[in-house]
Amino acid sequence: MTESQSGWSSWSAALDGLEASVIVTEELLRNRQSSAEPEPWEAPTDLGALPPELVERARSIAERQRAILSQLPTVVETTQRQRDLTRRITDATTPRHGSIYVDTTA
Repeated sequence: MTESQSGWSSWSAALDGLEASVIVTEELLRNRQSSAEPEPWEAPTDLGALPPELVERARSIAERQRAILSQLPTVVETTQRQRDLTRRITDATTPRHGSIYVDTTA
């Protein structure tokens, strides 16, 4: 395998890992009930220059990441509202177990 082929293979594998995380995250955004979790991904530091034939794929993945990022503020806000509503419902429907005093002299 030539150095060029090795670089292409390494970049392709790195993009595969990154794209797998994007796919899982997109699924989480579509289906909030999903228990899927993206695998942690770290950018390799030893890949060298991106081969020209992989530039379009890298751009496509980056665009999908930007689309995910643009949805996050709404997702966070919705999640916070749901959490607050759940707390209010729980507080309103959960019996209090504090001390109860009864005036037996009355």
